[in-house]
Amino acid sequence: MVRGTSLTNNLKLLDLDSFKTKLERELSVVFDEFENNFDSNLTSALRDFVLRGGKRYRSWLIYLGYNFNQVKEISSPFLRLCVAIELVHAYLLIHDDIMDESKLRRGQPTVHEVFAKNKDLAYGTTMAILAGDLAQSLAYELISNTDFNALRVVEIINSLSSTLNSTILGQELDVGFSHLSPTEEEVIDMYRLKTASYSFELPLKIGLIASGTEYDLDSLRRFAQNTGIAFQIRDDALGLVGLPDETGKALGEDISLGKQTLLTVAMKSRMSTSQSEQFNRVFGQKKLTSKDIEIFKNLAIESGAMDHVNDLAEKYLDSALSDITEIADINELVENQLRTLVENINKRSK
Repeated sequence: MVRGTSLTNNLKLLDLDSFKTKLERELSVVFDEFENNFDSNLTSALRDFVLRGGKRYRSWLIYLGYNFNQVKEISSPFLRLCVAIELVHAYLLIHDDIMDESKLRRGQPTVHEVFAKNKDLAYGTTMAILAGDLAQSLAYELISNTDFNALRVVEIINSLSSTLNSTILGQELDVGFSHLSPTEEEVIDMYRLKTASYSFELPLKIGLIASGTEYDLDSLRRFAQNTGIAFQIRDDALGLVGLPDETGKALGEDISLGKQTLLTVAMKSRMSTSQSEQFNRVFGQKKLTSKDIEIFKNLAIESGAMDHVNDLAEKYLDSALSDITEIADINELVENQLRTLVENINKRSK
């Protein structure tokens, strides 16, 4: 495949940490503007939630897509496009936390728990729904008001809306699976809808649209889908074995919710009768002890399910690395960063 080059100018592609510094600064500026025009408890809570940090992978992928062929200057309109995606992500996380009855997000109380403090959960839930709605509304406002070509803005909005539809359908499956017995293939299809399309394919596509670059969507989609599925497989495993101080989430939350992940589906098909009895005593129980979580963790390991899902994740990541070589006209610097992203997902602990 032909590889692009950044040698026609002296600009350097920023690494993730350097990019995040610029993004965090723009996030603060945007929230200052929001609060001047829309001063409320909702805006303050939203600001606190978004500025807690995070991996910022989605904005980073927008940046890589934007520099797909050649490294470009980072403008304020471009950064605001990234801020908009961070707001969309906040909207989805806030609502997801409500549905999952989560207590923690990024190591701090979830938005509905923040609002429920000194009041009640019904009030907290209502306010959190509004905060999520506000985040989505502000995101679309930011995108609509960017200085990019109007046709590009329309294409970005259409791509975002279409992908959010898929994400919502994926969330419907995720919630519904807790009352069903899905196959591994059905769970992977849910990951494709809920995570891969939204967290990996969409950001790259937005960056490419914003830059006006023509691209091979098929090869990019394959890379994004394989990377996103592997990311979600790892994420679900971390929900069981990851340390709360690193993941920012309560340990055993998915177990108490009875969530059907690839790991739990794999466990069910591999456990002995006695192991299944232990599984059923723990899975879906609202009040779990540390001993319960340890039992579940041991079942995942002893049944071979943990090795199975880790092997699957590695296969998807290997495919993603192969997919990168099939992407035409990609800047070598961007290619290297995509490879680094895949490697980081493979060894992630949070």
